[in-house]
Amino acid sequence: MTALNRELKREQKRRYLRPERRMTALNRELKKGTKERRYLRPERRMTALNRELKKGTKERRYLRPERRMTALNRELKKGTKERRYLRPERRMTALNRELKKGTKERRYLRPERRMTALNRELKKGTKERRYLRPERRMTALNRELKKGTKERRYLRPERRMTALNRELKKGTKERRYLSPEIRMTALNRELKREQKREDT
Repeated sequence: MTALNRELKREQKRRYLRPERRMTALNRELKKGTKERRYLRPERRMTALNRELKKGTKERRYLRPERRMTALNRELKKGTKERRYLRPERRMTALNRELKKGTKERRYLRPERRMTALNRELKKGTKERRYLRPERRMTALNRELKKGTKERRYLRPERRMTALNRELKKGTKERRYLSPEIRMTALNRELKREQKREDT
């Protein structure tokens, strides 16, 4: 019972509730969780949540257990513009869907590796994207992918990144041998130069 009380007290929002409200709040959180967790037997939900939190991004994995949920909620809230306005319980499912649908490379990673891989991709992206706040990067990437070539614009979102990577890899001889994160910046530089040439 002492251990349970300690767990219930740990999460930031729950910490300030009256003791008798904490368990109800925890159950509500667990029930509202990802689609996967929602259909588990109540006694399995907490274990599943802890597994998810522990397996999370490299950054979250090394936090103290009580900090993980708060960090996850922060990440989910800060996510893409589309995800930000979903109800809290829908955000994790949406994030999982995004991560699973991602680039061909990311799709086959273990779930806990996907978020770290996505963060790495977003950080390594174009020079413009690299200096944005983390929560803005995914929205910026989605905008870039949607605005892309006519061919790419009509692909399903999860196909766009793979298509863009293919295009960048196939590009000019100079670009082909650059590391992936530099290709997009190089392409933008080339396109800008081309535009300048046309204007003069």
